[in-house]
Amino acid sequence: MNENNVNIVDTHIHLWPQSHIANGINWMSESKPCSLYKQLCVNEYVDCLPSQHNVSSFIFVEADRRYNEEVDQDWSEHCREFEYACQVAEGGKNNTQGEGFNGENGKMIVGYVAWAPINKGSSVCDQYLQKLLQVKNSDPSLLKGFRYLIQDKPDGSFLSEKFIEGVQWCGKNNFHFEICLDYQNRGELHIQEAAQLVKKVNQDSQQQTLLVIDHMGKPDLRLKPEEIETSPVFQIWKKNIEEMASFPKVYMKLSGLLSYLPPLSQFKHAKEIVPFVLPYVKVVLKAFGSKRIMWGSDWPVLNMNFRKEEGKENWEMYKTVTLESFKQLEVSEHDQQLVFQGNANYVYKLTR
Repeated sequence: MNENNVNIVDTHIHLWPQSHIANGINWMSESKPCSLYKQLCVNEYVDCLPSQHNVSSFIFVEADRRYNEEVDQDWSEHCREFEYACQVAEGGKNNTQGEGFNGENGKMIVGYVAWAPINKGSSVCDQYLQKLLQVKNSDPSLLKGFRYLIQDKPDGSFLSEKFIEGVQWCGKNNFHFEICLDYQNRGELHIQEAAQLVKKVNQDSQQQTLLVIDHMGKPDLRLKPEEIETSPVFQIWKKNIEEMASFPKVYMKLSGLLSYLPPLSQFKHAKEIVPFVLPYVKVVLKAFGSKRIMWGSDWPVLNMNFRKEEGKENWEMYKTVTLESFKQLEVSEHDQQLVFQGNANYVYKLTR
């Protein structure tokens, strides 16, 4: 497929204005130096796109806002993030000067995936949802699903009855749940427990929650291409991904893979990256089929692994890697369009 012919809904980007950084983002602070410690909003996102990008819209995914698990209803930062998402979606009607968007590009946001206290169970999630919908200029139609990071949670903590109840609460309220695990850094037990989570949620054949796995489960893409398919590290990832894919209400995001590669400085061209990701993409395509995969950039996090200009070229590079992988795997133009746009329209119920 010609790069200029593919229409894109970028299903995974994060946003934060300057005013939210210091006290709002859990994994960033002045004491934790980070190349992303600056305003990164819609203006900056659009600026990183190539001139002919064909991105019609994007999904704003929560960015792990700061909160204290021990403090009851410490949800102010999460409400603040949703309020900002609604502000952007309004197209600038109530724009605070310098908050990183304008009336035109703000319209690109078509959905928001919020954090929720999934681990607390359905009753607390009910209270949280009411709190969220009371924010200034709230737009309930923008809220598409929820996420609660499991990538940094203790082993076993997301297999509790309360957690399963919280995930199933999402479907009962017409929302999906996004699973963000980290196989590269957490290993075999972690991905096995993620697969158990998926199984437990789906034990009831009547359960309604659609599950989305972010970033292909964060596979370890540092393996040498010639060693990948025989590596136990790859085989463990493959086995558990296939188990999760066996449940029809589970979808996969082909998102943010640049972050899990060796340093991009060792690659001269995007096509040199393809052998590092191709076996993984092949597994996902076979396990999920083209109708249960969505593409997402994971901007601006994918910029943290960069060759130059703090990753400004990374969005286009990742799109090129994806298209070249599809070409080598002989994915049809129809199926590619499902991955880049069609499936997102279904999962996120896009009508905006």
